[in-house]
Amino acid sequence: MVTLGFALLLASGFLVAKTCQRFRLPSVTGYILAGLFLGPSGVNIINSHSVGSNLDHFTNIALMLISFGIGEHVELKKLREQFKTVAWMAACEAIGAFVFVFSAVFLTIHYTGVEVDGWELKNYIALSLLLASVGLATAPAATLLVTRELKASGPFTASLLAIRVN
Repeated sequence: MVTLGFALLLASGFLVAKTCQRFRLPSVTGYILAGLFLGPSGVNIINSHSVGSNLDHFTNIALMLISFGIGEHVELKKLREQFKTVAWMAACEAIGAFVFVFSAVFLTIHYTGVEVDGWELKNYIALSLLLASVGLATAPAATLLVTRELKASGPFTASLLAIRVN
């Protein structure tokens, strides 16, 4: 069952990615759509009951390959030259994402009247802080796939990849 699930995931991911490319969308969009369709949010073919944790080693291999791919594109010499710019951009991105997610969650809760019995203001602030912290996590895989697909290069691409690694 695990092999069938993995084969189905790969085949559908490839087909949907090629379809997305015809509409001038990055292929990573197709991989995400295929995962959504086959996963618990869609037809629920690929889930923890059908494949268990048997795909964990594939996930680790994929993360390793992504890390190697990013390391291949980031040059230490150029990174040293652009360290201040990259550090400043990374800090601004992190602070901006944190403030945006915190504000969006807190204001949505406040203005929509969503309430949980027994919760006080401090609980809503804690939830907003937690979700804002999760919002800081960035996935370099999508960035790497899009830059490779577009054959992007140059100082902006190098800075972008350096920020995504950190």
